[in-house]
Amino acid sequence: MTVTFPLSRRYCYGGRLRKAVKGHIVPVDVAELRDRLGMTQKAFGWAFGFSPKSVANWEQGIRTPDTATQAYLMAIQHHAAAIYQTLMTPPRG
Repeated sequence: MTVTFPLSRRYCYGGRLRKAVKGHIVPVDVAELRDRLGMTQKAFGWAFGFSPKSVANWEQGIRTPDTATQAYLMAIQHHAAAIYQTLMTPPRG
């Protein structure tokens, strides 16, 4: 499958992709997301591949997730069940 992005090729090199895409990332309220899913910080971290300390730091405003993590959190916000199922499915082969 080929995925195309509405960015010119020049944005894919020299670190420019992050700057071009960053404006489209909407910060996710991690505490609200976690509460909506009914998970503790530890369970949320385990289920989606974060350390509980990172989750706590994001919720307390000590740290901010990087751009890739923010995009991942947006995906979790909209498709948590599908992502969790995918992560818990053993690889074929």
